[in-house]
Parts: sequence; C-alpha cells; structure tokens
Amino acid sequence: MNMRITHSLLAALMIASVVGCSDKKPPRPAKPAATEAAKYVAMARGKVEVQGGLLELKSLQAGRLARLTVAEGDTVQRGAELAALDDRSARTELKAYEAELAQAQARQKAAEQRLPPARQRAQQLQKAARQGAVDPQQATEARQQVQQLESAQAVAKAGVEIARQHVALAKDRLAERVLHAPQAGTVVRVNATQGSLVSPEDARPLLVILPERPLQIRAELNESFVHRVKPGMTADVVLEAEPGQPPLKAHVTRLGDLFGSSHLDDDSQGHPNVRVVDCLLAFDQPPTLRIGQNVRVNFHE
Repeated sequence: MNMRITHSLLAALMIASVVGCSDKKPPRPAKPAATEAAKYVAMARGKVEVQGGLLELKSLQAGRLARLTVAEGDTVQRGAELAALDDRSARTELKAYEAELAQAQARQKAAEQRLPPARQRAQQLQKAARQGAVDPQQATEARQQVQQLESAQAVAKAGVEIARQHVALAKDRLAERVLHAPQAGTVVRVNATQGSLVSPEDARPLLVILPERPLQIRAELNESFVHRVKPGMTADVVLEAEPGQPPLKAHVTRLGDLFGSSHLDDDSQGHPNVRVVDCLLAFDQPPTLRIGQNVRVNFHE
C-alpha cells in the first residue's frame, strides 16, 4: 500500500515538473532593427554628385570638327585642348583685317608726317602777314590747311582703332574654334566624332567632364523631417545597391530654402502632395563612388 502511494506521488511530481517547465515562455528575440532605427532622427533618399555639377561643354561656334584630341576616360588639365573646328575661314578673315589695319596705320603715319611742316609754314605766314610781308589771305589758307590735316590725322587714328578692334575680334573668333578644358578633370562622355558638324545650338553637349572636386550627397528630405535636421549633423550613407556594406560617414552642409517635388521617390506620382527639401551632405572621407549612385541617408541626433 505504501509502495503504491510512493509511486503515485513520484508520478504526480514528475507530471507537475513537466507542466511547470512547459509553462515557461521562451525569451523574446531582440529587435535590432528597431534599436538601430531609434538612433536616427530622420531618413532620406539621395544621389551622389560632384560639387558644382558636371561640366557640359559645347562648341562656341558652328563648324566641322577637325580635331578631337580626347576620349572618354582621359584625364585633362585646365587649359588643355579638347577639340578644334576647321579654322580656315577664320584665318582668312583674320588676315583680311590685319591687312586693313596695316593700311590704316599707313594712312595715319602719312597724316602725321604732313602735319608738322604744314604747321611750321602756317606759323611763318602768320608772322609774315603781321609784318605785312605777305597777303593775310595766304596765312588764313595755311591755317585752314593745318586744320584739314589735323582732321585727317584724327580720322586716320580712328581708322586704326577700328581696324585694331576688327583684328582683336577676328583673333577671338579664331581662338573660339578651339575648345579648352575650363578645369582639370576626367572626360566622361564624348558626343561627336571627327568630321561631324557641331553647333552651340546642339541639344547634347560636345563633351562632359567630371571635374576634380569633392563628391557630395544631394538628399531629398521629406517636409516632416525638415525641422529635425540641422547643418553640422552627422549621417550614415548606405548605397541602395549594396545595403550590406558598412555605411559611409557624412555630415550636413546645407538645407535648401525651397520645397519641391521629389525626383527620387518611385511612388511620388501617386503622392503629388509630398514635398521635399534638398539637403546637401559632405563625406567625412573621400569615397570611391560613381556620380548618380542612389543612396539612403540616416541622420544622427
């Protein structure tokens, strides 16, 4: 009898133990995503760009492309020749104006050479007329001749200045037949080939250069986050194409003054009332990125 009670008690205790163990709830898994999000005060989408933008270069004049001295990927220094138009007509024009200048200078020199003796003769006749040695009419005519020569000299001088201006303009037009790099950088796009016709009115630029300037982020900050973000705040930048990579560090340099529509939000067409402000961020360390890459920006408090 006692043995039956003992076995029954042991069985009851074991059952109770099992039930008690099954009542314990397993520990809740951590929520790293929520913890991470709590560190940020705002989030935004953005694009990588170069400070000041790309350099889109067009031909300054219309003409046929005689030389194309660079290709995509080439590194160029400021002032380097990039392309040149056929300049035969421009050189012909310059030679014509240089000949015009030479003629004008010859006329001016001749007028200057005639003036001193005419002045001397007028003075002599004026003195002789006062002494009664000659007819006063001769002195008057001599003075009139001096005035005519002075006028001719002034006209010749003006002609020289006009001719010089023509030469200077012709030289400028000739210089404009050659396209030079305004800044150092890398040629990222060439939209013409040697022999093709180009014009300042072309829709596409002749060349596009990525200047040697720092990269930055232009993020679109939703209006609900604008009051949370200030210049100087730090941020984590993650490439949308590589979300698993360590974030890049950046800081806010400027907030825009105008609200506008989003250009990055794929769903912006469905929400036309969503307004954003441009937010510029500079990288703490120069990154190895490409212009136009999409990024996510998480702003620190």
